[in-house]
Amino acid sequence: MRRILIILFAALSLIVYGQKHFSALEADFVQTKTSTLLAEPLKSYGHLSYKKPDFLRWEYLSPTRLVWEISGQETNVKKGALAIVRLIMKSVQGDYLQENNDFEVAKQQDTYILSPKRKQLSQLYSKIEMRFNTETGVADEIRLYEKNSDITTIVFLNARTE
Repeated sequence: MRRILIILFAALSLIVYGQKHFSALEADFVQTKTSTLLAEPLKSYGHLSYKKPDFLRWEYLSPTRLVWEISGQETNVKKGALAIVRLIMKSVQGDYLQENNDFEVAKQQDTYILSPKRKQLSQLYSKIEMRFNTETGVADEIRLYEKNSDITTIVFLNARTE
């Protein structure tokens, strides 16, 4: 469940800020998980596709292939994550970072710092940082600080928008 939340939140973050600037997005990503339980950071590589109004595909290519896809009301995401899926779909219809009930939002230069308000999210994350490219409106990096001191960093590469 936690992995689903990370995947979907990262996709949400990438899309929300740039939604006024593009109708479609393709990007590669590198996800790095650091944890005191791991001898070395765990890296995953993948690809993201988004098309307005309601298509999202988050695909891990390695080390293990895994695909999450949302298209309108259809999804292959498990029921436990449907609240996050709805959050994503809601966010692409408005300025989520400015007006939401899920996070307190602070901005420092090109980085948004989100502090969870809702219990479900605050049990998982202490904060989330999203750094955006101000010219393209696309996230360069998302860093999720988990309550257990793990950090997941997602760096987006080769972003292409329409």
